[in-house]
Amino acid sequence: MLPPPPRLDLPGLLSLSPGLALLLYGLSRGGESGRFLSPGVLAPLLGGAVLVAAFVRRALSVPEPLLDLRLLRDRTFAAAIGTLAPFTCGYFGSMLLAPVYWQQARGLSASAAGLLVAPVGLVVGTTMQIASRRVDEVAPRRLVPAGVAVAALGMLLAGLRTGTPGVPGWQVVGSLMVMGIGAGMVLMPTMTTAGRDLPAARMAAASTALSINSQLCASVGTALTSVVLGATGTTPAGFRTAYAVAAGLLALSLLPALRLPGRRGRR
Repeated sequence: MLPPPPRLDLPGLLSLSPGLALLLYGLSRGGESGRFLSPGVLAPLLGGAVLVAAFVRRALSVPEPLLDLRLLRDRTFAAAIGTLAPFTCGYFGSMLLAPVYWQQARGLSASAAGLLVAPVGLVVGTTMQIASRRVDEVAPRRLVPAGVAVAALGMLLAGLRTGTPGVPGWQVVGSLMVMGIGAGMVLMPTMTTAGRDLPAARMAAASTALSINSQLCASVGTALTSVVLGATGTTPAGFRTAYAVAAGLLALSLLPALRLPGRRGRR
């Protein structure tokens, strides 16, 4: 007889979802106005923080939480989440920069901007397929930090190139392709490694946690990049700063990546 399905943690859902929405709303409003201490910005930020804190407290105390934070007690899973959180924030947050750069700083059409962004996606997808297979042959502690370093370097180069007026377009595309190689070495291999030491019964909860982590950090990264670009302007100096911030977020994932397993995956 099959075990009953887990019950929906309704109080957790009603605290996490609006809490995250309020935080993102406050962040975006603050970026637009540049006044994070104004009541219209501070109120949603504080309200969101309170709701998220209430969710965390509940998730650590009930047997079937919406998001099982107790998974973080597993060293490998915690290292993977710690790696993916800032990396996803910087990587997905930076994705809005290139289209805006090509259209507003270089005066290209939306179609031309899309064609110039496409090679980066192809590089990420190809590298991700190769790295996902290699993670069973190469220790994650070697593969993923190398990918973080390559991605941060490519992002930093993109900032330097976009920050130079009149730079040849191929240099910007090439820098972002370097970043894409590093991203492909990090994203899927880290997700594959995350549940390596978990029992099969906890894999569904781990998959849910990884998915929510990616969506949340992508949203935060996009909002943060919008705030930075809105504050600095769509000028070469503004894009240089925005890409530098994204590169810094990628670099933050290096320390937790070094705590990933130093052994190969199980066949």
